[in-house]
Amino acid sequence: MMDFFFVLKAPLIGLIAAIPVGPVAVMAVQKSISDGRKPGLSCGLGGTFVDTICATIAVFAISSLGDLIDRNAHLISLVGGILIIFLGIMMILSKIKENKEARRSHSYDPYNFIKAVAMGLGNPACPAVMLALFAGFNMDLSDQNALIHVLTVLGVAAGSATYWYFITRLIAHVGARFNMRVLLWINRIAGVAICIFGAVLLLKSF
Repeated sequence: MMDFFFVLKAPLIGLIAAIPVGPVAVMAVQKSISDGRKPGLSCGLGGTFVDTICATIAVFAISSLGDLIDRNAHLISLVGGILIIFLGIMMILSKIKENKEARRSHSYDPYNFIKAVAMGLGNPACPAVMLALFAGFNMDLSDQNALIHVLTVLGVAAGSATYWYFITRLIAHVGARFNMRVLLWINRIAGVAICIFGAVLLLKSF
């Protein structure tokens, strides 16, 4: 039976996956401030590409190991909740270093996208976090067909891309008034929200 409700939840997963601030986000912010919206967006879309790969891995794992995941749903929620809380704590405690070199280029270059993808793929925790988010949203795709799988992955990509579109547009508009300290506080607030989500997932496991 096809359940398009999964497709409706997918953009929210993509949005949450895009929020944590790391090297890709810092690069996107700096490019948006120094070079304008398009260079910043190219960095963000690199992050979206990585999120799409991680979503594909998560969908493949869930659809291929559906029975195993069903039998261990509580354990997955427990581990996923711990992992998400850990991610939130790391966001709260993180220190953002400004990359001065990022401000020297004022021309659009696909290198921004490629560098962002390389940075994102360099984080081995990305697929695990995505799988935890899928578990948190009860995305059991084991009995869904290929169309739902594809639409779910595209939904995650759409949610991530939408986040980067609006955040880079906002940062480019605000300009120099948006500094790394503001980004740091946004990161901390998002970290608290993600910790709460992880705590809810932990409660579900019990």
